[in-house]
Amino acid sequence: MKKLILLNAFISLVSFANAQTSVYHPFPDTNSVWSDDDDNIISNDYYHQKYGLKGDTSIGGKAYKKICSLCSWDTNMTSSYNTYYAAIREENKRIYTVIGNNPEQVLYDFNLTVGDTMFFYYSQIESESDTFSRVVSAIDSIQLYTGQYRKRYTMANGINCYLPDVVVEGIGSISNVGLFNPFNNAICTCGDEYTFTCFKELDTVIYLNKLFCNYCFCGLSVNVDNIKTQENIIIYPNPATDKLQIDLNSEVSGGNSYLKIYDVVGNLILEKNVVDNKTNLNVSSFPCGVYIVEVKTEKGIEVRKFVKE
Repeated sequence: MKKLILLNAFISLVSFANAQTSVYHPFPDTNSVWSDDDDNIISNDYYHQKYGLKGDTSIGGKAYKKICSLCSWDTNMTSSYNTYYAAIREENKRIYTVIGNNPEQVLYDFNLTVGDTMFFYYSQIESESDTFSRVVSAIDSIQLYTGQYRKRYTMANGINCYLPDVVVEGIGSISNVGLFNPFNNAICTCGDEYTFTCFKELDTVIYLNKLFCNYCFCGLSVNVDNIKTQENIIIYPNPATDKLQIDLNSEVSGGNSYLKIYDVVGNLILEKNVVDNKTNLNVSSFPCGVYIVEVKTEKGIEVRKFVKE
C-alpha cells in the first residue's frame, strides 16, 4: 500500500509539472531584474552585475522594452546612475534584442525543439562580427524558487562556441552572465568567472541560485569574515573528465569539513564529508558543464568552480 501511495504521489507530481510546462510563459514586459555574481580568480575581487527591464522605447518603428545596466547597489531600478544598455521585444515566442548599434538579433527562440540549431551573428566580446551557434540537446522542466515549473532548454556547443547554455522560458539564460549570455560566448578572460544568481519580476523572486543567503541581492560582503580566499582550496584536474581531487589547506579546514557540489542551475549534485583535508571524486557520470563546489569548514566557507568535459 505504501508503494502504491508513493507511486500515485510521483505520478501526481509529474502530471502537475507537465501541466505547468505545457502553458507558455511569455518573457517579462514589466519591472524585472536579472543578476549575476562575478569574481576574479586572480585578484579574488567580487562584484555584481544587474540588468533591469523598465520602460518603453521604439526602434525602426517597432515597440521595445528598455533594458538598463543597474548600479550595484540599486535593487529597484531607481538610481539616476543606471544606464541604458539594450532593448528587447517578443514576437511569436521569439525574443529579439538590439544592443548598441548592432542589428536586431534573436536572443531566444522558444519554438525550438531538440536537435534545432540557433545562430547568433555578433558577440559583445569579439571586436569583429562573430557568427556562432548552439544546438538544443534537451528540453525538460525546472522547478523555480516559487515552486512553479517552467520549460528548460539545454543548449550544447555549436559552431565557434564552446560554452553550453541553459535557458528557461520566461526568464532567459541561467548560465554565466544570464540574460545576455549568448553574446558573451568567449571563455572567461583575465580570470573573470560568472554565476547567474537571481531573477525577480515585480519584486517577486522567481529564480534564486545564491550560495550565501536566501534572498536575491545579498552580496558576498554579508559574510566576508567567513569566506576565505580561493587559495585555500585546490581542485584538479580542472577541467576534469573522470577523476577530481579536492585538497584543503589544513590551516583553514580545522580537520572537519563538508562539501557540496551544485550544477549551474543550483541543483545539488553531491554532498559528502572531507576526510584528512582531501577527497577524490568520480565525476565521470556528471554531464559536461560548469559546477560549483562549496566546502564548509570550522573556520569558514570555500567556493570554487570546475568544468566537466
